[in-house]
Amino acid sequence: MTNWDYALIACISLALFTFTPTLWAIMKKVKLNPDGDGYDSSPFFDEKQKERLKQHYSRIDGTLSYWKNHAEKYRRFKNYSIVWGITISIVIPVISQEIGDGNSNWFLTVISTHGALLIAFHKGFKVDQNYQAFRIAESEFFDLRRELLDNPTKFGATPEEQINDFILQVSRFRRAARLAEIDNAASINEIKRTVSNKT
Repeated sequence: MTNWDYALIACISLALFTFTPTLWAIMKKVKLNPDGDGYDSSPFFDEKQKERLKQHYSRIDGTLSYWKNHAEKYRRFKNYSIVWGITISIVIPVISQEIGDGNSNWFLTVISTHGALLIAFHKGFKVDQNYQAFRIAESEFFDLRRELLDNPTKFGATPEEQINDFILQVSRFRRAARLAEIDNAASINEIKRTVSNKT
């Protein structure tokens, strides 16, 4: 065993260890963060209207969890790619000066391959676009929900109009977020636009 062998083992072990948070996000569901008082505490709606809002939330809860999990998965892989991308870009020029000594060729090959795979997966899975799309979709819903609870008159003159407009706006960016699951090249801006557009 040479120093290059030890360095290679250490590098592979560190790469696997630092990938653990991403793997954890893929395998385990991330819980939604509580966002303060909900519909029950609202002074603007009666019991029947609150029940309608709670039923609507129960129907979108699974979608919100899906967005949250995917946003977290892509966020962690993005951070992993950034850290290792920077590290590899610094290490390769230094190591290249030592090529030919021991198993330095293997070490250089492994870290270069690791860097190439990161670029390929990052681009192939559209990590940046997917992270933004799912994070924006989740955030927009809770922003819209808080706005309804804090200042419902922005949605209409009566509680019924307010609830109807709220549900309509949610359905718009829900459709836009669905496009992100298929091919989100233009869906990030679409999600932002659909919340402000009213018909």
